[in-house]
Amino acid sequence: MKNSSKNSPLRKYADKRSSRGKPEAAGLLPLVKDLNQLQARAEKKGYEFLSYLLHMAILEAQSLASAGGGELGGSSRDQGGPSSDGS
Repeated sequence: MKNSSKNSPLRKYADKRSSRGKPEAAGLLPLVKDLNQLQARAEKKGYEFLSYLLHMAILEAQSLASAGGGELGGSSRDQGGPSSDGS
């Protein structure tokens, strides 16, 4: 029986990580490239909301890559914006 997790997109990016420098950042670079291609296609076909979501994902991945990795969402979503307590 074939293990499908070996062929998953996330595995593809994890396998491309570099063992030198910032391995998390190196693993994000192919993801940013693919997200840029997807955003261009979505924009070309007129999918504005999908294009916007892909743009936000690109910004988050670039932020993580420049910071050397970390948890998703820690860089932009936790700063500012409305508070969860309703005030």
